[in-house]
Amino acid sequence: MVAEDVYRSSLQATIATLRKWVPAIAASARIEQTEGHDVWKLSVAPTVPAACPFELMLRTDQKFDLSIAGEIFEDQPVSSLDLFLPLIDAIAAGRVIQRETVSTATAAPLSLETRVTLANGAVWSKIRELPGGHAIHTGDTLVQDRHFIPYRR
Repeated sequence: MVAEDVYRSSLQATIATLRKWVPAIAASARIEQTEGHDVWKLSVAPTVPAACPFELMLRTDQKFDLSIAGEIFEDQPVSSLDLFLPLIDAIAAGRVIQRETVSTATAAPLSLETRVTLANGAVWSKIRELPGGHAIHTGDTLVQDRHFIPYRR
């Protein structure tokens, strides 16, 4: 972990950068920013159907919360504050896939992966195992992808 005072300074610089990004998508999304003593939150709901909504909460405890198209990732450690601008830029550009894996035998969902491809080709990804997924996994699986479109077309 980074020293608290160094992190807070870098966090404020990151928040300032993200605030400068907001006008770039303001014409194509409803945007809400809120700030508290220990948290800054950006909520973005695109006006274009099939674009990906998200909510990012940056916290002073060197963790973040993120919701992408309804999938919630809480208490994620901040490995680098440099991740957030490319991440939200990629979401707004439509480079998000939600990948659901289902059992072909039962059609029961096994897992849901959220993938965001950054401009440099790197992928930010989180997988959520669905309740009972491993217990009912027998045989083959089917992968179904949900794609999103850019905020601006």
